[in-house]
Amino acid sequence: MPQIRTYLDMRLVQACGRTSGGFRLFDDRCLERLKFIGACREAGLGLPEIAEFVHSLDNGDEQQCRTAKRQIQDTIAVKRAALNRCTQVLTKAERGTGRSESGCPGIR
Repeated sequence: MPQIRTYLDMRLVQACGRTSGGFRLFDDRCLERLKFIGACREAGLGLPEIAEFVHSLDNGDEQQCRTAKRQIQDTIAVKRAALNRCTQVLTKAERGTGRSESGCPGIR
């Protein structure tokens, strides 16, 4: 999995060991971290945002965690607003309104 290598390089997760064949081992804590990162990625967050939050958690800095959480919530709000605008444009296109000069529905 190339993503896990990236997460390891960014120090978002750490393997708890290696097999005799050199494969990395992950414990339940690491797996929970990977699930968290996956959920953040699914929500549309970028790795720099996720990294800031993860490093805040790892440092135990409550103020930094609150700041990172607010930034993530703001990012999600912006993305949600953009998705709502896209949905509105598509709804107009379905109704036969909102055609642009290029003839592509909903693109202005």
